[in-house]
Amino acid sequence: MIRFLVLLFAVFSRLRGQSSDEGTVDPQQAAKAVDDVLWRLELSEIAEVRTFRYTGLPRTAGGNPMILCAYSYIPRKLDRSKKYPLLVLIHGGVHRNHMTGGPANAANIVREMIERGDVVVAPDYRGSTGYGAGYAKVIDYGGKENEDGLAARDWMIARYPFLDDRRVGLVGWSHGGMIALFSLFFSPAEVRLRLRRRAGQRFDRAEEGPEIHAQNHGGKCGRCCRG
Repeated sequence: MIRFLVLLFAVFSRLRGQSSDEGTVDPQQAAKAVDDVLWRLELSEIAEVRTFRYTGLPRTAGGNPMILCAYSYIPRKLDRSKKYPLLVLIHGGVHRNHMTGGPANAANIVREMIERGDVVVAPDYRGSTGYGAGYAKVIDYGGKENEDGLAARDWMIARYPFLDDRRVGLVGWSHGGMIALFSLFFSPAEVRLRLRRRAGQRFDRAEEGPEIHAQNHGGKCGRCCRG
């Protein structure tokens, strides 16, 4: 109960600050503030739930880096002396955000990932709602939004030494699936794994893509290389 009241106070403080800065409260920002509380109520018992800001490509050429927003979920039972995979969960939309409910029912999906032992980062890439009109209108369909997901990955790997940079997966559906696919197409050097995950299978069984596999095995592993 005390935790709920503290989170509720944080929501009101955030909305009050927004009202004083802009004169009115944006309904989408209000909904986002409430949903941030729901994320913690849903998952804080099994994970460290945090929001953070990181930098992405400038909105325009020669401009300053854009400040972006994201969520991180780290299982509480994690043994930080070991290495763990990272899942980049990219929401659909286009103009939506990382929310507990909605068509994707993301809270249940994130819970499943956490219970499997995966660390999750969920970027609210440029064009996402809940951060004001300026953030939503800067959407770059099929462009810089792809880099925003990879930048969130880089932020997590730089911050948490227990993350394995060779076991990073991109997960998305609808517009988020398009961003994940474009990241594979346009940044092949950044995405080193071809990921296959079946029901009941842990992410740490992800396989290397054929080119990376050939490099690592010298083309003569005797099992699947042909060299």
